[in-house]
Amino acid sequence: ATPQEADEILAEDLAAPQVALLSAPGGDGRALRLELRGELTAPGAAAGLRSLLDLWQAHPQAGSLELDLGRLFALDSGGTATLLELRQAVRRRPGADLSLRGASPDVRDVLERSAPELLAG
Repeated sequence: ATPQEADEILAEDLAAPQVALLSAPGGDGRALRLELRGELTAPGAAAGLRSLLDLWQAHPQAGSLELDLGRLFALDSGGTATLLELRQAVRRRPGADLSLRGASPDVRDVLERSAPELLAG
């Protein structure tokens, strides 16, 4: 509605991580595999969550979600909250869960300190 609101939306989208589809499940309930690239921090967390949820919902046959964090170079508490919210959404599908793979030592450290339950399993 205003130029300031437009700037805020654009800044959020630019701060969002890139989400790449690594592999989609067939009709067999296998995992949907996605990769996060860039950073998952508070400024882009909402846009990042929207992208992740859109891909999850576009694959209703997926039995779980595997998220590769190997190319994610920054994570903060806003990003961790996003991952927790994503896990809740994934778990709403019967039998589905979220698993994280490939986190760098820095990203893993943030996860261990702020949301160790995301690393379990």
